[in-house]
Formats: sequence, structure tokens, C-alpha cells
Amino acid sequence: METSLLIPPEFEVLATSVTEAKITLQLQFTASTAYCPLCHSLSTRIHSCYERKLQDLPISGKVVELRLCTRKFFCQQQGCPRKIFAQQQESCLKRYGRRLLRVCEQVVSIGYEMGAKPGARICRLIGLPLSASTVLRNIKGCPASEPDTPTILGVDDFAFRKRGTYGTILVDLEKRKPIDLLPDREGKTLEAWLLAHPGVSVVSRDRSSVYAHAITRACPDAIQVADRWHLLKNLGENTTQFLDRQRSLIRETAQEVFEQASPEAAPALPEKITSVRVEKRYALYEQVKQLQSQHHSIKAIARHLGISRNTVKKYFLQQSFVPKRHPRLSNLLAYEAYLRQRWQEGQQCAKALLQEIKERGYNGSYTILAGFLSHYPRTGEASSLPPAQKIENYSTRSLSVAFCKTEQEWAEKQKPFLVKLLEKSSLLKQLWELNLEFKSIMAQKRGDNLETWCEKAVQHAPFKSFVQGIRQDYEAVYQAMTSCWSNGQTEGQVNRLKNIKRQMYGRASFALLRLRVLANSP
Repeated sequence: METSLLIPPEFEVLATSVTEAKITLQLQFTASTAYCPLCHSLSTRIHSCYERKLQDLPISGKVVELRLCTRKFFCQQQGCPRKIFAQQQESCLKRYGRRLLRVCEQVVSIGYEMGAKPGARICRLIGLPLSASTVLRNIKGCPASEPDTPTILGVDDFAFRKRGTYGTILVDLEKRKPIDLLPDREGKTLEAWLLAHPGVSVVSRDRSSVYAHAITRACPDAIQVADRWHLLKNLGENTTQFLDRQRSLIRETAQEVFEQASPEAAPALPEKITSVRVEKRYALYEQVKQLQSQHHSIKAIARHLGISRNTVKKYFLQQSFVPKRHPRLSNLLAYEAYLRQRWQEGQQCAKALLQEIKERGYNGSYTILAGFLSHYPRTGEASSLPPAQKIENYSTRSLSVAFCKTEQEWAEKQKPFLVKLLEKSSLLKQLWELNLEFKSIMAQKRGDNLETWCEKAVQHAPFKSFVQGIRQDYEAVYQAMTSCWSNGQTEGQVNRLKNIKRQMYGRASFALLRLRVLANSP
């Protein structure tokens, strides 16, 4: 068997043995002399020999075992404290090592890509029987490289444990790779790193004031660029918060759109109140509005009427009474025709009706049915029965997304409602127009128009806090509107970091995570 191409030149083959699962090679060092590891003097006097079992890279999936005959030498230098030493070859084998260096390099590469347990499984498949602990030990034994100082730096935080502990990732935006991880997201930690690595000229970051202050202290001349995605996120959150205070208007508009689409629908409350429950709520609403007109506080009204302050606050914000809609589960609505027929025939006991529709396949609860029937009057007249109201429910979150789009981008299902809503409220129309203008400034990189937009937006109540936040970080926001750099790459690296972190869950430490993230960077 020709082995000269398979083993390092520092060894010579004495014998070979091949079985179905293993290849065994008997080796010895080609050099018949050795240098003392302490005094570095050459020795030619052999003391004895012993056999070392070593692991080499597999051949055709077979395990390769090396049995190296290692000589021991006398140190011939007088005065050297080391009298006897073993022959070593640092170029291909570590002292006390059980594997050749090329095996360790292969194991480290697999460990960086796969982690400890998956890496051990891959090693066993290719003919390197190793444990997960061995793979982990090889990874941790690699020295961490000192990161180069980038010119364009991206900074963002990531979660070790969501809403618990966080770290910071630093990315070279020019080379498109992470250069370091910090164990927390404190300003002092980032400031210390920047002071130790001078030369950063542009820093892209999120809207965090902690990072902003740290960068200003450490690199006062560096240009800071706010992340555009976070700006749009803040704009959407600002829109959602304002729409939360317009829920009554949203429900009222949804009711009107439904009635226009269904002319046979009954008029909305309070013109025709057909439920005792709704009558009580309406009477309570009238009391709250009367006390509100007399300038009583929310707390005083809640104490006087014996109701929750949240209920009083909700009625304070409503311009007109909006009754609660009954549950509209499709499973119950399938039996509505039967319920209407039985109600008109005189069967107005909810428990009896529940038993009847359960025999027909209904699998809901009594509470849902009782809430549904509470809108039916205690008479059997067909004209008094309310229709099956299937009004579309619009969440403020979905509406905030629509308020950041043009009319052409709206979904066809939402268009009639949104057009009606903007017609009813000039304030919401201004909100929508200013949102679109802000997005246009960002998309077209017209940062010079930012101050004009702020002056216009601050005159409208929904934008006061948003404009205040922009002016507190104006230079970074202005750069976001003009610079070609953004934190998009950094967000992508955070996503990759989370994937690596979840692969090593349970055996991970910050040092190990840092090694894997930096080693696996493209």
C-alpha cells in the first residue's frame, strides 16, 4: 500500500494493516535525533521507545489509527534539569496530543459550522469517532483573533434571553461581516471598545440613546446614521397609538360600510335599542358623558358610578355610543336561520335552543349562544330581530400599516372602509398624508425636506411626540435620509447569530458564541 501521500513527511511507515472498518499504520519518526525542550541541545543518545496511538483523517470513510514508535532521549547537556525527554514534532502533532493537527483543524471547522453534538454526529459519519465534549473542547481551545478596526461600523443589540439579558453585535459594513460581540448593551462597554479601536468614521445604529451617547463620547467626529427600518417602525407605532384612541370612530365607520353594503340591515344603536344589556350600557354611557360635561375626573366618576376607571376612560374617548358586538363564530352563524325561526315560534329559552342546535352539530358553549341571543327582543316579530351582523373587524395594527401606504397599495377589501374613514375624519386624513410624505422623503433621500416636514407635523397632535424624538436625534435621522449606509446588514447578522445561538442552546457560553459567530462569518 502506497502511503507516502497519506502521512506527513516527518514519519515513515513500518507496516500497514487494513480491515473492513479500520486502517492501522505502524510509524516512526524519520529523524533519529531530537532536541531537548528545555536547553534545545541536540541529543543522539536513545534511552528507550514507547508506542503512541494517534488519530488521523479517515480514508474512504474508514477510521485511520496511527501507532507511532516514539523514542526517548538522554539530554547530553550537563546542568540541564531535564535528563530524559520524548521525541516531538510540533509541525504536525501537539505535545501530549492524541490526534494530528490536521484532524484538530477539521474537527474545529465542523464544530464551528454545526456545534458540539451535531458536529460529533457528522464526525462519526465520516470516520472520526469523537464525543460532543471533544468537539467542544477543540472549539474552545482555538485562540480568538483580534478584530480589525472598521471604518464603517454597524451596531445593534441581540437577546441572549428575550426581555432578559442582551448583548451587542458589531459589524463591518464594508466587509459585510461581524467583527466582535460585546457581553451586554451598556453604553460604557461600547464606549470602551470604541476607545480601544480608534478610526471609526461612520456608525450606523438603531434609535437607542444609550448607543448614541456612547458613540458621541468615544468618537465625537464620527457620523451617526439612524436605522431607517426603526424610523418606519416608530412611525407605525405612533400611528397605532393614535388609532387606539379612535376605536369608536373605527367601529362606527365599519358599521356604516356594512350597512351600505347590506341595505336590509337594521339601523345601528342608539336609534333602535333591542337588547336589555345594551340599554343598560347605553344608560351608563349617558351618565358618564353627562358627568364628563360637568368636568368631573375619571377617578371621581368611576368611584361615583361604581365601575372600572378603564370603562370610564373608554367612554371619555368615544364621540358616540358603540355597542359591543356579539360573537360571530362561523359555527354559530351556521345555525342562525334555525334560531331565528324557533325564536319567532316562541322558543326563547337559551338552554333549550342550545340543546336543539347541539343535536344539529353545534359544538360551542352556552355563553356564546347567550351573548348572541341577547340582541334578540322578547317578542316574536320578525321585523324586530336584528340581522346577522358580519361587520369586518379592523385592528389598529393593520390600519397603521394601511396608513403608511398609498391608496393604490390598499387591499381591495379594505378600500371602501379606509376611504369612508378618511372622509369622516380630517385628522386621520392629515395623519395619512404626513405618513406618506415622510416615507417619500426617506425613499427619495430628500433629507433637506426633513425640517420642513417636522415643522408641518408638529402642528398636529398625533405627531408631537414623534417629531420630538426626531429632533432629539436629528443629525442621525438626517443622515438616514441622505446616507447610503443603513443597519440592514447588522439586522441580518443578528438573525444569523440567533440561529447559531439556538443550535448551541444548553451548552453555550458567551465566549463560545463569540467564537462561532466570528469564525463562521463569510
